[in-house]
Amino acid sequence: MADAEILALRAKLASRPRSDDYRQRRRDFDARSLGYRVAADVAVEPVTANGVRAEWNSTPGDSSDRALLYVHGGGYVIGSLDSLRDGASHLLRMT
Repeated sequence: MADAEILALRAKLASRPRSDDYRQRRRDFDARSLGYRVAADVAVEPVTANGVRAEWNSTPGDSSDRALLYVHGGGYVIGSLDSLRDGASHLLRMT
């Protein structure tokens, strides 16, 4: 990406309203993610991992003896299972 494009992206991100409350930031981040969809051929099954919400995603013909563990960053503040579902589904398809 050219420097001008990076500057434009930074300006766009900086112009968004940003709450001082981390809980509201998470809700805002999740809301912006609703426009993205899970890959069409990915099945999503809600599960719990030691009491924590999680999902088991699969694609047609995938191998039952392999798994990809996806743990997102965000410092327990930004991002959630809901906001990162689409990205995880596309990552699954690529692997």
